[in-house]
Amino acid sequence: MEIKWNKLIANIAVWTVAEITLNAIGLDTIADYSEFLTSKHQTIVIEQAIAHQ
Repeated sequence: MEIKWNKLIANIAVWTVAEITLNAIGLDTIADYSEFLTSKHQTIVIEQAIAHQ
């Protein structure tokens, strides 16, 4: 599996900025919920990839 470094770094930067911003204005719960939704999607994608091997 090839890692797309540009996309990975961009995603990390966006999540970091979002986390800091939402935490500063007291809406960190929204950031945590969006991380939960994203990780749930990633789990499904991983499960599908394993099933198709």
